Amino acid sequence: MYFIIAYDSPSDRRRRQLMNLLKDHLAHVQESVFEGRLAPSRFQDLVTRIRRLMDPKVDSVRIYRMPPSSWHATTVIGLPPLETDRPVVIVTASPAPERSTPVPWDSSPEVVPGAPEQGK
Repeated sequence: MYFIIAYDSPSDRRRRQLMNLLKDHLAHVQESVFEGRLAPSRFQDLVTRIRRLMDPKVDSVRIYRMPPSSWHATTVIGLPPLETDRPVVIVTASPAPERSTPVPWDSSPEVVPGAPEQGK
């Protein structure tokens, strides 16, 4: 299964511990956000270790399970995408006139197929 894990803590120490734990299992994609595939047993082990590190009264860890059908593409706006073993959608934007209504993000993405495998 593919997971996205985001966390926050008022404690610098716990944030650092969570980051170090997660970077051993997943790709570090933003300040406090990690993503990647985990086998069910490895996921359960990771959740157990996260629970030991965090203080549920003040810390927050959000885990999003992504179905296999959603692995086929990622939309990235801004910095380049991670190296990954799945196709990536990159949305680039040139300066545009101001609009009063939002523009859909999926209006004309450039698809970059099959980047190299992550972490290998």
